[in-house]
Amino acid sequence: EFNSLDIGEFQQILKVSCKVLLKKISGEQAEKALMEIASSNVGFCKRLSASALAFITEACRIDATEEIVQSSLEDASVDEERAKILMDILTKFKPQIRKILGETSIHLPQVIGIDWRLCHDIKHRQLQKIQTPRFLIRLKFNNGDKVFECNYEQLQDLLYRLKTAQNSVKTLLK
Repeated sequence: EFNSLDIGEFQQILKVSCKVLLKKISGEQAEKALMEIASSNVGFCKRLSASALAFITEACRIDATEEIVQSSLEDASVDEERAKILMDILTKFKPQIRKILGETSIHLPQVIGIDWRLCHDIKHRQLQKIQTPRFLIRLKFNNGDKVFECNYEQLQDLLYRLKTAQNSVKTLLK
C-alpha cells in the first residue's frame, strides 16, 4: 500500500507518525496534517499512517537493525526508494522514540523476599477442614507485601508455575 503514495506524501506521513510518537503533536493535529497531505482520500491516508505508526513503534521497541527493517520492508513489498526514506527517518528518530517508549513502559514490582508458615487446625466447625495443613505465604515486594493462604495442592501448583516461568526465562535468555 505504501507504494501507491507519491514519495512526498509518503515522507510526510512518516514524519507525522514520528511526531505523534515523540508527543510533539496531538492526535487531532496529526489528523489535520493527514487531511492536508491527502485531502482526496483521508481514510486511506489514515490507514497508512496507522501502519507506519505500528511499524515504527515496533522497530524502535525491539531496537531493530537496518537488516531487520530492510527484510521486513521487502516482505511487505515496499519499493527501494520508499524503504530508504523510511530507514533514514527511522535512523533519525529512533533514539528519541526509544527514550519515550522506555519512559512509558510498565514497571513490575520485584520479589525481594518470602516468609511462610505452616498452619494446622486442630478444631474447626467443618469436619473436612480438621487436620488439613494450610500455608500462610507472605511475598515481599519492593513496593509492599502480599499475603495469601493456600493448601498443599495449591502450593504445589504455585511452585510448578514458578518453575515453568523460570525455565521459560532461561530458554529466552539463551
